[in-house]
Amino acid sequence: MDAVVAAIDATEGPVLLVGHSAGSGIGHAAVDARPDRVARAVYVGGFPSEDGSALLRGLPAENGEVAMPDWKEVGEEANVADLDGPTLERLYAEAIPVPEGVLSEPVRLHDPRRYDVPVTAVCPEYTAEQLREWVAGGDLPELAAVRDVEYVDLPGGHWPQLVQPERLARVLLDAAERTAGTA
Repeated sequence: MDAVVAAIDATEGPVLLVGHSAGSGIGHAAVDARPDRVARAVYVGGFPSEDGSALLRGLPAENGEVAMPDWKEVGEEANVADLDGPTLERLYAEAIPVPEGVLSEPVRLHDPRRYDVPVTAVCPEYTAEQLREWVAGGDLPELAAVRDVEYVDLPGGHWPQLVQPERLARVLLDAAERTAGTA
């Protein structure tokens, strides 16, 4: 999260912050740290983490790092269902390990102004309707507390940046344009 906050601090003007998967939790923590600098957060295939919770537990670490797991082996085949063989091979080959603490240490949130930062929740392997149901059911209290959430369906799997980059880019540009109109 520190690297994201440093990037925000190094930028002039309002920021459109984008997080993917567990990176959505990192992004939300950065929103918490700089709510006055982030004009909108976009969470693609992920959710904000709660204070005191880990981003993602249970993946094996080696030498303090967590490599991208073989999602099929860990029972999460839906995470890679949208990728053909060569693309999946490339994803695994180019994936950079994550420091173990990033995934396992508790997220700490302090500033309630994070709930004032608008969020676009991009729904790639689940629907906007499903996400709304999870929020209403109490499964995602941080997202439920955000005052302005736009839900966007982008069906096609967990990795839209790899399999449908133009459509994801359009969603991001739309979010930026909508935010610029309110700044």
